[in-house]
Amino acid sequence: MESFADLSNNGTYDNHPEYLPQSPLFPPIPTTQEGGSSENFSTQEDMLLMSAWLNIDLNPVHENNQTQQPYWERIAAYFHEHKQFDSDRHTNSLMHRWSSIQIAVGKFQEYYNQIDATNQSGTTEQNRVCQALELYRSIHKSSFPFMHCWNELRYSPKFASNLLKRKNKKPQHSSSLVSSPSTPDSVSFNVEDEATLELPMGRKTTEELHKITKRKVQEAEEAEDEYFKAIFVEMKESQLVARSERIKRVDELLRLERERQEFEKRKEEQEQEEKERERKKEERERKKEEREEILYEQRIMSTNTTNMDEIEAEYYSLLKSSIIKKRRSTGFQL
Repeated sequence: MESFADLSNNGTYDNHPEYLPQSPLFPPIPTTQEGGSSENFSTQEDMLLMSAWLNIDLNPVHENNQTQQPYWERIAAYFHEHKQFDSDRHTNSLMHRWSSIQIAVGKFQEYYNQIDATNQSGTTEQNRVCQALELYRSIHKSSFPFMHCWNELRYSPKFASNLLKRKNKKPQHSSSLVSSPSTPDSVSFNVEDEATLELPMGRKTTEELHKITKRKVQEAEEAEDEYFKAIFVEMKESQLVARSERIKRVDELLRLERERQEFEKRKEEQEQEEKERERKKEERERKKEEREEILYEQRIMSTNTTNMDEIEAEYYSLLKSSIIKKRRSTGFQL
């Protein structure tokens, strides 16, 4: 088995392209159910099951006394009401499938947090995910089958809160006190703890063993409590970062919109100024033509026809009559 350090240094998507996560940067890939439920749920069923679980809450009035069955019947009703594919999963099947998802995703999140905590310089998000997948496979001897679920649940406050609640469930049998390490849904002890619990009854009384067990359970719960709190804090921080990025994008869009509006306003003002210049130019040209026309008419009106022959005198007389008629019709005062 590769060591954690080897996995941290060697895990890349170049070596394991089949582990590309489902995200806007990577298109969804077919998901096998290796290591998952024997019922072979499809990715569509898993996604709708998660949506049902996230949208259906326990009745706050009866939450402490309400059994699991009515709650999961509501989830099953939501599932079948919103499905757009063929599926005949019954309530128990959905409940067992969700249990598999919750346990596996919780374990994978723990491995991801371990890798993220190493703070490797230059390591991208994609490489951290790949290293977590390698770590999961090296421990469980199977590929992580719920990447599509982890992508949806990793930032869910309800999922984090549910993990915090589950840690308060104490084991009912002594055999459940010893479990595999890095299993976030159960209480775990190391080898030294097991040896302490297995001392012969002659050396330890039942009461003493009970106290030891109680103390170990409390220590495990406190450690696990810190782990789930860290997950919840990380989720909240990730949400705040995502929200900050969205605000930055919105601010940038607003800035670009303001610049566009200012540009359009300046362009409109320039067009108005250009139109005003054209109007004034036309006005000057018109006045110039009027002045030239008046000067021309004045020359005609002041022309002396006494020494002209009869035809030329008649021509100028007609011009003068035409000028007088035009000026009278336009209101021009001679």
